[in-house]
Amino acid sequence: MRDIEVGIQIVADKIKGNEVDAQRLINQVYLNRNNGNVNNRRNIQRAFIDMLGDLTSNYGTQLYVDKLVERGETVYMYSLEHCNPACYGLLNFYLPYRTATHGVDLIYLLDTNIFVSPFFKTTIDKEITRFLTQSVANFIKYGNPNINNDKMDQALPFLWKPATSGIREQYLRIANVIEMRDEFKNGRIKQLKDFFIIQS
Repeated sequence: MRDIEVGIQIVADKIKGNEVDAQRLINQVYLNRNNGNVNNRRNIQRAFIDMLGDLTSNYGTQLYVDKLVERGETVYMYSLEHCNPACYGLLNFYLPYRTATHGVDLIYLLDTNIFVSPFFKTTIDKEITRFLTQSVANFIKYGNPNINNDKMDQALPFLWKPATSGIREQYLRIANVIEMRDEFKNGRIKQLKDFFIIQS
């Protein structure tokens, strides 16, 4: 609980004068989940990690997507949520969770481990590498990750839809199953945006 209190204080210091109740925000968005005791050590670790990711990357990403969509740009958003824990090597001893983190997509895009630890790729790792490299190459060449041609290994089993003015949080979730979703980061970013709008 001490880590969350430190996190609350950091957030409160950064938003001082904005009339935002940091304690209420964190409790509402990160701790009030249907996963048991909010004082459980694992729940607090998960909440803290989610909060750091949202405040350093995810919130800004969604705001940027919103601006691009408002300008009429086509935005294909994704979230890589698959990660083979073996890629972390010795870092596994220090990580509270062995899930995808910032930069892990480079392992699958560039076929190299940014954590400099050799590991064996699973069948799913290889499928995600094939999918990401194929989709990104299509986007670079054609402006659309969904293009199918005779040089491809396989057609995509779904349509990667861009974010729209009607569904701004629409994104491709890349995990063991690759699928379209309508709420980025399980709706936390929308909750944060709504909270900041109400409070300002």
